[in-house]
Amino acid sequence: MGQLMGQVISGRLRVKYGLDFTIAEAKCDGPEIKFKNGTTLGCADADTAPEMAGNMTFAFSGTAAGHLINASSIDVSGGYNVLKAGSYSSPMQLGASGILMVLEGVTPAAITTGVSTITWVLGRTEGKGGIIAESALAEANCLTSTGPTVLEGSQFMASVGANAYFSGSLSGVDGMFAQWLKIYCAASSHITGGAAVQWLDAQMGMSPSGGLYMLRCTSGGATPDSIILIESNASGYTQFIKFNSDMNGKSPIAAAVDTDGGNSDWSIKVLGPTGTQGYIPVFNSLA
Repeated sequence: MGQLMGQVISGRLRVKYGLDFTIAEAKCDGPEIKFKNGTTLGCADADTAPEMAGNMTFAFSGTAAGHLINASSIDVSGGYNVLKAGSYSSPMQLGASGILMVLEGVTPAAITTGVSTITWVLGRTEGKGGIIAESALAEANCLTSTGPTVLEGSQFMASVGANAYFSGSLSGVDGMFAQWLKIYCAASSHITGGAAVQWLDAQMGMSPSGGLYMLRCTSGGATPDSIILIESNASGYTQFIKFNSDMNGKSPIAAAVDTDGGNSDWSIKVLGPTGTQGYIPVFNSLA
């Protein structure tokens, strides 16, 4: 049921010509759609998309017999979006609640085996065009003398509630992880370029007064057994650390240091907790 020019009507909304909505006034046998909180609906003719203004709420209840919103048959290859909310030049105004919130509760009786996936995204390319499955940008444009104190492109957490149990061990895919990053290919694949599981990239035009780091590690509560746990289901790793040729002569690579068994060939700089400069000796041979 909706309100059109002061009159209460009921009918069916259907999708026509891409994402344009048209009112099928002659067909009133469809499901009822309800617009609340002063929403108005205007439509000049059957081939013009109606404009919806005001506060609008869609509420679903009952047991779903299919996908509540299904855009599988829509062709968006012309540069359109299935769902669009704002643009870079004219973004949506946010509140503390954000744009999209999904809360899924799974009772023990509902799912006893397997894994429930809340959000799953597939990006597939069958030509020479590249694919970025997910992209996010957190941008600060505050022009006053003090800006925001939180600026994060993404945040992932995993937790176990009070008095709750978790039994996954660090074996295979089992375990407690805030994030799992993986790249893979088939033995018959052809990769003529390079690959890395994660790319850390700092492109800062100035030096932050609080320091600039490529990776930050923090801990609280139980003491971690180590900063890094290294495992391998293959033949190990060729090197522990590899410095590319463009790192030649650049910090943290430093000159040779004197050891009890003789001078090293070069060293790696480390800064101690008291601010004292230290050096890890590196030898070019085992002899």
